[in-house]
Amino acid sequence: MWVGWQPTMARAALLAGAQLSSYDHTKYEMKRLGWMQDGVRLHVIASLVAGIVTLVATQPADTIKTRIMAHKHDGTKHFYAGPLDCLRQTVQRDGWIGLYRGSLASYLRFGPHFIIALPLWEQCRRVLGLGFV
Repeated sequence: MWVGWQPTMARAALLAGAQLSSYDHTKYEMKRLGWMQDGVRLHVIASLVAGIVTLVATQPADTIKTRIMAHKHDGTKHFYAGPLDCLRQTVQRDGWIGLYRGSLASYLRFGPHFIIALPLWEQCRRVLGLGFV
């Protein structure tokens, strides 16, 4: 029942840290450089960047989580001794790029979610009188 909880928690922490920080920083830099003014277009582009940054940050933990959870646990010997063993075996077998296997599928999940959620968050801030970040 608790199989894979450690990489799941690591992934959640990485996702939370990467998503909003990269979104806000992208918006800030694009406005500061004069490339765009605040508005929905800027929010959508910042959402796309946040999706890519979040993917890069979370995909290794997601890959480890998936491999640990997909392995049959019959109560006897486990294929992986834990998340660090899974990381070690994956890097030995596939190299560091092996941690990013399935990245396209992950981005196809993150991208649309971020494009809807983050600009919607901005509009809620505007309606509540908090202004744009």
